[in-house]
Amino acid sequence: MAENRVPNIIYNEPEGREARIARDANGVAIGVALFFTPGELAAVGVDPAKTDVVRLRFVDGEIDLIPAEAREYTSA
Repeated sequence: MAENRVPNIIYNEPEGREARIARDANGVAIGVALFFTPGELAAVGVDPAKTDVVRLRFVDGEIDLIPAEAREYTSA
């Protein structure tokens, strides 16, 4: 069985960061992981000291990142 490839996070300061597209064992793109620093979260109105969960969604081609209610996730 082929293994999934985990993308590396590449820091490219001060311009920002780049992240490789994650692909499944067959090479099909499955998405990208983006990480935000505490300062970046604060800059968009999320208090990282008081927030446990954020909601990321796309609205009219823009990324919307807001605090969300914590949920309990169960494993399948």
